[in-house]
Amino acid sequence: MLIDAVSSYWQESALNRCTVIGLGLYVGYWLWTRLEPFDAAENEPPYLPYVIPWVGHTLAVARNSSKVFERATNLFGYNPFTLKIAGQKHYVFTNPSDVQAVFKHSKELTFDSNVALVLSLIYGMKDSPQITVQELMSGGKVLPDGSILGDPHAFFRAQLYGEALEVLTTRSVAEIEHALDQEFTRLPKDNSAADVPLLMWARNMLSSAVTSAVYGKNFLVAFPRLIDALWELDDGTYKLMYGIPEMFAKKTYAAREECVGALKAYLGPDGEKIREGGLPIILERDPVYSAAGVDLDGRARASLTVLQALHTNSAPTSFWLILYILYTPGLLEKIRAEVAPAYATGVPNVEYLSKQCPLYNSVWAEVLRLVSSTISVRLVDVDTPGVGGYTLRKGAKVFCPARLSQMSPAFWGPDVAQFKPTRFMERPQDATSAKMRPFGGGPTLCPGRHFASIEVKAFVAGALLRFDFEVPQEMPTPDLATPCLGIMRPLGVCKARVRRRADWPPIRN
Repeated sequence: MLIDAVSSYWQESALNRCTVIGLGLYVGYWLWTRLEPFDAAENEPPYLPYVIPWVGHTLAVARNSSKVFERATNLFGYNPFTLKIAGQKHYVFTNPSDVQAVFKHSKELTFDSNVALVLSLIYGMKDSPQITVQELMSGGKVLPDGSILGDPHAFFRAQLYGEALEVLTTRSVAEIEHALDQEFTRLPKDNSAADVPLLMWARNMLSSAVTSAVYGKNFLVAFPRLIDALWELDDGTYKLMYGIPEMFAKKTYAAREECVGALKAYLGPDGEKIREGGLPIILERDPVYSAAGVDLDGRARASLTVLQALHTNSAPTSFWLILYILYTPGLLEKIRAEVAPAYATGVPNVEYLSKQCPLYNSVWAEVLRLVSSTISVRLVDVDTPGVGGYTLRKGAKVFCPARLSQMSPAFWGPDVAQFKPTRFMERPQDATSAKMRPFGGGPTLCPGRHFASIEVKAFVAGALLRFDFEVPQEMPTPDLATPCLGIMRPLGVCKARVRRRADWPPIRN
């Protein structure tokens, strides 16, 4: 009877036939998206439904990963789930306790394997006949000269700690101060303001200062467009990560090769003058890679990872830190009063900024909570049971997006979306908790986090003491759609008016 009724309804009119077709397509779509994918294994995190095999969630993540994660959270809460990206399984963990479980399984869920993939995709590194990229990242290989290749993570931790960190910090802060003084001198003396794009303003000063401090002053003299090329690369890094062909990302690929070319000249046999004044964090690792059989092109690409890491998040963080201070009534005056004693001798006291400025440090942490979009990535090297109650299968990737927990009312309370300057004064332990991960976590917690903190705090404090700012009436909003490596960029360009403060420099005894 049902078939006869449908047949009769179908024959009555074209509208009826369209209705039947539409209903059939809807029911088919509904059933298709709820079928378990063919590669789903027993006791895996459930898949977020998708339509097209192999493609899965690839296009949706590329367009707006935040919306994908929001959809998954609405469906699964803060329980683990699985995405299909370019044919590969990606397990996603958002609950802080589950993320901690991921970090604890560091032998099964590895970071180095993922780094090797990143070096290939983003920086174009290739295996050499003597050593693979994976072996470079893991360390431990016996080199032709009989020495043992050291663990790169241990090397960078050593260079970003203790005396080495002090040298890096001292030189960088001195260059930052010099850049700020030059900008103060450049601005009109008649109290008139200069119009600047604020993110670019911070980027140009901070990136140039730190590059000169770390690589030596001659590097930017020899390659004055390096900072521009680096930021062109940074803006399109996600395209390289997703494997987008060069024909669709020509500017990004060209910027990468421009940076590689500059670093080849810097590290090459004729670069002695250019690298004069460079720090060990750059210069000491290169001979090791050379002894391991990595050619100049490969060493330049490996070095580009450090160059980009030094810059990719510092300027955007400074931008947002300045803006949140400016847009919060009464906060600018409090911050200026709190940080001013750090400049009592004319040389910034970075220890004072880090340890004697509780409001400033709370604001720093709160800004990171609101604008960081870090995703910790691991590769599953062996089938691993007992992670978040599930078994993770060899060959899959693991994503731990920090922003979902950093913006969750379940973990922070009903005021989670608000900028609360004193949040981390009231609960300082939250700054290092599992729900707050702007620098990743686990054994590969970003070794540069201490330097990044000092660098940004010194720049912003120095800028707020020297300059007055006029900003648009509406606070800029972060770009949630475009993937980034850590700190989100703003939507559009934020123009500001900057003028010299009359009471700078302060009168000192």
